[in-house]
Amino acid sequence: MRSRSRRGLKFNFSLRSENDAETGIRKRFCSLRLAFKALVGLILLYFVLLFKNFNRQVENNHSVDGLSTSGSPGINLPLLRHGFRPNRRFLLFSSVGKRSKPAVLGWMNVTNYSKRTFDVVLYYYDDQGTEKSLDCCRDKADYYFRRSDFKWPNLYHFLVENNIRPGDYDAIFAVDDDIIMNGNEIETLFADFIKYKLKYAQPSYDMYSSVHFPRLQRWRGNTMVRFANFVENAALVIDFQTVFRILDIMRDSKTGWGSDYCFFHRTKPAPHEMGTIHTVVATHTITKDPTKASNAFWEGLNQDNVVIDKRGNIDHPEDTPAQKEGKELMAACGAKIYRPRVYFRIKPGEMREDVINREKAKNDLYDKNSKNYHWSQF
Repeated sequence: MRSRSRRGLKFNFSLRSENDAETGIRKRFCSLRLAFKALVGLILLYFVLLFKNFNRQVENNHSVDGLSTSGSPGINLPLLRHGFRPNRRFLLFSSVGKRSKPAVLGWMNVTNYSKRTFDVVLYYYDDQGTEKSLDCCRDKADYYFRRSDFKWPNLYHFLVENNIRPGDYDAIFAVDDDIIMNGNEIETLFADFIKYKLKYAQPSYDMYSSVHFPRLQRWRGNTMVRFANFVENAALVIDFQTVFRILDIMRDSKTGWGSDYCFFHRTKPAPHEMGTIHTVVATHTITKDPTKASNAFWEGLNQDNVVIDKRGNIDHPEDTPAQKEGKELMAACGAKIYRPRVYFRIKPGEMREDVINREKAKNDLYDKNSKNYHWSQF
């Protein structure tokens, strides 16, 4: 009898231990499931708080619009962003067409395209159905939009519609679609623009380029930067804070002729804040195509008042439609055409501050009493 009772006890104990183990597994599973649900809830709460904080920052940015657009009358930026969001330090913008493929491919030719420092924004100005030639470039651009207009109105449209802010970029390269240079040169252009603390700049042009002011624009050896009172808007690098002082000029500019004079008249950069960067050499292609929408300078090509020499240089005894529009824009802005002048240059190995201090001592544009450069039009 005793042996049977012992066996029964052993059997009951083994059943109890198996039930306890199964119950423990269930409890652990339930606790893991509760922990997982709690983790998911925390993640969702994090994103909700992040979204609320983002909206608060957008509203704070909107509250300082009066400061950022103080030089552009009648410009009101929208409150919320939509469409495009800045991802990099700099911005390349251009209006492109069906003939722009060689230039666009060059801009995107960077050693490591995914690690480039500039966003690429392209506006397509030609008619619908003609943009197949840019299929290879459209997918690589950060933002692509079809809008039939010139470069400056398209840039205004992009900035306002996407609610781009003054602090989103350090500088913008607003380039015509007939400027040939590769992406590595654009990287150098932006780097030197920041290095020499410029507000306006352009790359130098090679000997095969179409230039209007050779002494300012043509590449010269043993030179890093040539400071001047003029740079042309065909390949213009602008400090991004400055862009928001000239938005209304961009909006009202049609062909772009004379807009550079208006920019400089409005913002009045000092002589050491504007010039040609000679560490980068671009090609401004010579075109004789009157149908090319981006080059309004050739609007009068079929008229009798246009003379073209063998090298592609042009002479207008009378104003073309582009020039007439540009002069109307300049009259509205109070700007005047003046003679471009080179101030001084920085050679390899020279420090920017040393050169500026040297020029201040001998340059007639520097007022020792006010310690400021005078903006003079020549």
